Amino acid sequence: MPPRARNLKAIEKQKFSAKVSLSLSQRPKHLIVDGYNLVHSRPELKKILQVFGTDSARDEFVKAIAILHDYEGWRVTIVWDGRGEAMGVEYPLKHKTFGCVFSPGGISADEVIQGLVENCAVRDDVLVATSDGGIRVFIQANGGRWMSPEEFWRWVKEAGESLGRAIKRR
Repeated sequence: MPPRARNLKAIEKQKFSAKVSLSLSQRPKHLIVDGYNLVHSRPELKKILQVFGTDSARDEFVKAIAILHDYEGWRVTIVWDGRGEAMGVEYPLKHKTFGCVFSPGGISADEVIQGLVENCAVRDDVLVATSDGGIRVFIQANGGRWMSPEEFWRWVKEAGESLGRAIKRR
């Protein structure tokens, strides 16, 4: 094999090794959000819910928190209460790493959140945003992390400000 081809193979091998070590040491974190719980924690979203209905409130909520996925790099799963007979999943940002899960009738969003946490291989990588005390206790007892709605909305605001500063620097 000519020396140049060997060098290309070595470079490709180094690139692959770098990708593997990065993916192991900096796994994407998973944010699970108790959808309606967080909608009700924001007066403007609560008003949209009351005036325009659930679809509009969900759409505005997704727009508001998309920055945590797009800029902060988190995998996001928003869990919503009951929709039909079977569990449903939608990808409003057209990314498999930002999903909306709709619990089936008879199963609460809380139960779905608990199941998601139980099924995570590395529970320390899971952060659940909710004000529900029962979920919080379950999450913490099972090795996950919990965030209050106030902390969550502060994070969303800070991410937006950080993005704004980054854009100005360019």
